Amino acid sequence: MIIHFHYSSNENSGEIRRIRNINKDIAFGIDNEVIEIAFISPALFFKKKRFRLNPNIKNKYYIPCIPFQSGRIFFKKFNSLYTSLIIFILCKILKAKFIIGEYSIAGQSMKFLPKKIISIIDCHGAAREEYEYNNPKHSKAYAKLLDKYENFSCNNADFIICQSDSMKRHLISKYNLQNVSQLFTYRCSADPNIFHIDKFARDRKRKELNIDDTTTVFIYSGGLHKWQKIEQSIDIYRKYHALFHNSKLILLTLNTENAKTIVAEQFGDVKNSIIIQSAAHNEVPEYLNAADVAFLLRDNTVMNKVASPTKLAEYMACGLPVISTTVSQHWIDNSDYIFNIDNSFSISSLQSFISQSDKEQISEYAHNNLSLKQDKEQAQKLISDAKSK
Repeated sequence: MIIHFHYSSNENSGEIRRIRNINKDIAFGIDNEVIEIAFISPALFFKKKRFRLNPNIKNKYYIPCIPFQSGRIFFKKFNSLYTSLIIFILCKILKAKFIIGEYSIAGQSMKFLPKKIISIIDCHGAAREEYEYNNPKHSKAYAKLLDKYENFSCNNADFIICQSDSMKRHLISKYNLQNVSQLFTYRCSADPNIFHIDKFARDRKRKELNIDDTTTVFIYSGGLHKWQKIEQSIDIYRKYHALFHNSKLILLTLNTENAKTIVAEQFGDVKNSIIIQSAAHNEVPEYLNAADVAFLLRDNTVMNKVASPTKLAEYMACGLPVISTTVSQHWIDNSDYIFNIDNSFSISSLQSFISQSDKEQISEYAHNNLSLKQDKEQAQKLISDAKSK
């Protein structure tokens, strides 16, 4: 029996896709009997719409708790104790032999586990650094508490799953981890069976959107949080469109109303060349194939350095060159596929980058380096080590 717990309630998020992949490739690889636990806020607990990571999951428990990132020390400590008790009780009742927990501080919810239970931490994000980035007026005491929990997690877990090689180096250095063989890289990768170059899909989607073959199409796919820098992306597109009129921008987001408001209030001069759409995850590849270049802007911070953006893998798998910042140097080892806007750049150099990009080459790189194939290889090694422990 293996328990897999997490804190995600958004069925369509990139985060839940990663958790699903880990559930499929690692949890079910270790044991056929998998129990899922979702710690969610009380408000979400009473919503009717519910889902499972995997249809083969034996059972799923929804556990209400105080919102995960409340930012208050008392509530964080309370949740740490509360979730630890829940995990301990369920492990005893279900006789679990293994447990996987989401986030680099997941160990703080396993503090009462008997040593005989093999614990695996899924380090999806750097806890303190992410908190400080999202909260400019953050509490230093709360930040130190996150470091304490992360340190406990990394030094007490049997195995650690890192979302990138950068994340692995970050944890080893920050907490002076000695047993590096316990760390495995499992990226937020793309499924090559879904995300790949499809010329028929390109023609079909362009025709549907009334875009001719000569138009240069930019795309942004994702949410509208401040760290995703949507306004800056649209501004770059606006500057490009001012010189090269035969261009369009697709904003692919579930928050279409917010996107329309941003465009109407800040970018009215180019609103007629911007297409705002929402799409289910299985429909995203068609839109990516219809495009010529994608936006993935991030600030050059520790939080982003250790990331492995799902969108990067999906964009590149569909052959798209990417517009980003210097932080992208920590994501892949080939700068030819990413246009860096942090350096002084011109729109003409951007146009040249787009026109000279080799889609087939980009897609091949993604399939060789950013696909689930590499993740599964790491997963198999972890499974073998966990079963022999």
